[in-house]
Amino acid sequence: MGFRCNAGWCGRSCQPDEPTSCPQGFFCREGIDGHSCLPTCEETGCSNGQECVSLGEGISVCAVVRGNNCQKVPCSEGGLCSVWPPRYEDSRLELKMACSRVSCSDGGPACPPGTSCVQGLCRHPSESGPFDAGPPVSPPRHP
Repeated sequence: MGFRCNAGWCGRSCQPDEPTSCPQGFFCREGIDGHSCLPTCEETGCSNGQECVSLGEGISVCAVVRGNNCQKVPCSEGGLCSVWPPRYEDSRLELKMACSRVSCSDGGPACPPGTSCVQGLCRHPSESGPFDAGPPVSPPRHP
């Protein structure tokens, strides 16, 4: 039983018809190389100041959220909740979340006052920092 890459995560191989083939806090999902265990905190919850954050497709992780948790408090009308890929900082998983507007590319609507277009998203200056490298992951849409 080896590890397989699936949706950006490495997990041990599993059998979808055997719930015990993944430990608590994980679920079995098919990937390009077969089935593997992926993280979920929706049933187990989180501790130590971490929050359960959905990364889409059933995957969720316990992480320290930098910015506003727009999965808990929805963005204002026209805003999109952007979630950047998690990374380890000081031995804990952290990720950045921010509300932004997507359509700020060439020829699209201008960003609202006080924001600027960065990597196709309208962002406030306060949204800069160590998570600026790379675009956000495709987040689930929350009304």
